[in-house]
Amino acid sequence: MILEKIARALETDIQPGDEFIISYEHEANNGPWKRLAERRNAVVKYWQPTPVSAENPYSVAYKVEELLPLVSSRTRLVAITACSNILGSLVPVEEAVKALRQRAKEQGARKVEMSVDCVAYAPHRKMDVRQWDIDYCVFSVYKVYGIHNAAVYVRSAALKTSLMSIAHHFLKVDDKPYKLQPGGPGYELVYGATAIVPYLKSLMPEDEQTLYLCSGVCRPVDGQYI
Repeated sequence: MILEKIARALETDIQPGDEFIISYEHEANNGPWKRLAERRNAVVKYWQPTPVSAENPYSVAYKVEELLPLVSSRTRLVAITACSNILGSLVPVEEAVKALRQRAKEQGARKVEMSVDCVAYAPHRKMDVRQWDIDYCVFSVYKVYGIHNAAVYVRSAALKTSLMSIAHHFLKVDDKPYKLQPGGPGYELVYGATAIVPYLKSLMPEDEQTLYLCSGVCRPVDGQYI
């Protein structure tokens, strides 16, 4: 549902004729963008996986060189998965985003934002939204830590300029993450999530915790600390 919330919040920033490029597999990374395109008369393009072995037609992967021809001056959003939830194959996110941004610049695209679905990626690999240079990133907390919640990263510029508030109309949250929260969360789920930090801290000695918190976690990302 978190990508559906982002799609709803993007609605006023999408113009007729804008183009979305999406990958296959996960419905959570397909349905919201297709419904948004239908509401706003946008165009959906698909980055299709192709066979990598002539002997095995089921051995398929996404190739960056086949993504780039989909980019045009009307490209507005690219929504891909970091890992296929069907095949388990990894997508080279950093390489794909870098090449795509360069192609979009060459094509004269007005505004291109990148969304990465990490539901199948987060349990196995480190996510680095700053290194990837992406605008949105989501994963299922329950696939990693057990609580049936979702987690989302939104670049601060996108939060302020691309997304309208879908929260209660009387709340002044235009520059706050709460603008993506249409109602109160499940309190038991929120409380369950409080165990995540103690769990992570338990995995390393106390002196290493201090070093990690000072040099790794407590650092600004687009003006905000994580």
